[in-house]
Amino acid sequence: MKTNKILVMALLLAFTGAGFTSCAIKDNEKNAEMVEDPIKATTEYYINGKVVDADGAALAGVAVTAGENLNVTTDANGVFSLAVTATGNYSVAASKDGYLKVSGEVAVPQNATNRSSYNTSFIMTKKAASVTVDANNAADVVINNINNNNNNVGNLTNVTSGTAVAIPAATENLAGSSISVTEYVPEASAEYAQNGYVPVANIYIETSKDINANGIKLAITNPAQTATTTFNEMVVYKTNASRSGENTYPATLDGNKYVAELTGGNLAGDYSFRVKYNSTSTTGKETVSGEKDNSGSLNAIKDYKISYTEKIGWEYTDQNALNGLDTKVANMIKEAIKAAQGAEGVTSTAKSLTTNISGNHILYYTVDNNYTVTTYNFMMTGNKNVKVVVKTYTGTKLNYQIVSADQHSGGTASGN
Repeated sequence: MKTNKILVMALLLAFTGAGFTSCAIKDNEKNAEMVEDPIKATTEYYINGKVVDADGAALAGVAVTAGENLNVTTDANGVFSLAVTATGNYSVAASKDGYLKVSGEVAVPQNATNRSSYNTSFIMTKKAASVTVDANNAADVVINNINNNNNNVGNLTNVTSGTAVAIPAATENLAGSSISVTEYVPEASAEYAQNGYVPVANIYIETSKDINANGIKLAITNPAQTATTTFNEMVVYKTNASRSGENTYPATLDGNKYVAELTGGNLAGDYSFRVKYNSTSTTGKETVSGEKDNSGSLNAIKDYKISYTEKIGWEYTDQNALNGLDTKVANMIKEAIKAAQGAEGVTSTAKSLTTNISGNHILYYTVDNNYTVTTYNFMMTGNKNVKVVVKTYTGTKLNYQIVSADQHSGGTASGN
């Protein structure tokens, strides 16, 4: 009997010990694994964009900078992304051997949400080959640029398409000089919206000698060759080297060309043929939502990727008014919109941000692709306005919140 009592007591102690052990494990498992959020740990904003050539093809290997220490290179799709750590205005420049350098301003507002992005785009043009004037030249020189090829055609009456620079024979330093005229689409600029004129064509002029611009004429052929509707007004703008302002020269319709005569300064730099327009804009966003539910699990989820699609660029939403115009007039209007908007077309890029989700927590997120819808009205002859509407993706904003499943009340908070 004594032996049986000892055996029963041993069994009771064993069960009691097992019970205590089981309770200890259960109590320990109630503590969910907590982890840090790496997205919050670093403040970054992104300047994203795309670079294409004059024909709209993506340009790879373009050096893009935003200050001395911010530089990247475009990928095979012409796309780039610069990470910046502070809000403010950034001067972004793109350069590639053999092409005209382009630049523009991108603003990261003071109220920017961490990891949000802001878009820009550039159109780059190859420099045109120079025309060399004979050392004993005694004739007028008229450089006609067609499809970015330069030829000396001698007289403005011989210019039937493209742009032209007409230099009188007696102009000092003309003889023996080399002159390059490159026609290009300028970088997008808010300045155009401010002054009410937008470029339909720009030319960049380089000379081997200083040539006084007084009396030199710039011309662009009137695109309306088969119809009566054309631009109501055209003005040539010359950007001063100091960027302290611009000189303007009215371009009058002379036969099949708009012609502007320059006064003073040297023949060099950017000259812009601009037409009158106005525009109105509205904003909106395309939103995608998602979540990752880790409630009920005491283990954390580490290195979870929030994946989304980022859109860059612009597209037409209404260009029906162009159908009733002469094709060349319609093409000039399209060039004007490129000058105001940048590279045409929308590029979708897969993006992701990596975070950690603590045990018994839920991640909620939304991704906003912000856009602007702009309606352009071009003032044409005969009191006719031509309306074109475009949709431009301006940047992407990530909103997210990681909340305890015990405290969750629903919804998605912004930025944390």
